[in-house]
Amino acid sequence: MPLIYAVIRDIEKGVFPKDYVLNIGIPSSPSTNKGFKVTKQSQQRCHKTWKAVPSSRHSSGAHQFMPTHQRIGIQLAQLGQAASAAGAARRVAAQRKDIEVVESVAAPGKPETKEVIKRLFRLELHQKEHTNSDEGVDLKALENGYICATPLHLQWHHEPKIHDLFSNWLSSALNGEKDSS
Repeated sequence: MPLIYAVIRDIEKGVFPKDYVLNIGIPSSPSTNKGFKVTKQSQQRCHKTWKAVPSSRHSSGAHQFMPTHQRIGIQLAQLGQAASAAGAARRVAAQRKDIEVVESVAAPGKPETKEVIKRLFRLELHQKEHTNSDEGVDLKALENGYICATPLHLQWHHEPKIHDLFSNWLSSALNGEKDSS
């Protein structure tokens, strides 16, 4: 909390570095954090791909529960999307390196023939390994138990001077917070 208070205080005073945003990352165990680190933004991303599941793989069970009414089929598709989002959240929370598979079922149907078309899809989340083990990256700092402060600017060419600017601001801001308490 001292970092958040310092940001708010310095924004109000007009001394917070202009045209920057500070992304604050909190480790999974905030009460036992090792301190603060000014970090760079990680380039690690999670890639999603949807793949059709062959109908022979789920030939009996899933089709028995599919409704013939189009609106319910759309609702189930939306539920599948929500389940995919929940699966993605589980994947990120677990921090595993494997693939999470979440299945979605949709049945839009053809109203004129009362025929229900069933398709099964699965969402695969692929996470790239850390390509760089730089201790100055936000995800690495979080894994190591630090609260990370990642300054961001819309123009990427500002990055070389960002780190020094925010390191100086962070040390003076936190010292100022201690002095005022």
